[in-house]
Amino acid sequence: MRTFHVSPLSERSGLIEFLGNSFPLLGLVNREAHLKESAFERHQQFIKEFAHGLGKRKRAEQDEVGPTEHADYLKAFGKPSKEDSIAILDELRNASGAKDALRNVIFASAGSAESFVMMRQAFASSLAASSICGYIAGVGDRHLDNILLDISTGSLIHIDFGYAFGTATTHLPIPELAPFRATPE
Repeated sequence: MRTFHVSPLSERSGLIEFLGNSFPLLGLVNREAHLKESAFERHQQFIKEFAHGLGKRKRAEQDEVGPTEHADYLKAFGKPSKEDSIAILDELRNASGAKDALRNVIFASAGSAESFVMMRQAFASSLAASSICGYIAGVGDRHLDNILLDISTGSLIHIDFGYAFGTATTHLPIPELAPFRATPE
């Protein structure tokens, strides 16, 4: 797993090592897919709209007002119906942009077929290692802007560990319930 140096200067500031040849996955995927709107932004907007709509529907059925939008989120994803689950998965699949965007980025960065296979192996290995380590350490906020791709090796580099040790399940407006990112992109 790729690491980088961090030197704290005070309680609220520090120096972080520059990571050359690395770019956020979100920018690479969006550039490759030629999307006008970020897949991540579309994904977040869909979740908010779905949770808000389901919360309104349940309140209307029960004649009660829910305490917060946060409660709507938990209701929406706590016990979704089969139809709602299918709608969510279809929307997320459509929001992900090109299905082979990451493969295309790695392929374009590789100089040969052998290099592509090695970079793909490094990508898969670093993805598995970072998923396991992130799960054990309770790292949250794992969106595509917080994961970098080293285009010289194909390995992933995680950044922004502000939500570690399970705080992403309690401190974010929409809590993270998935242990790690497991989507095509």
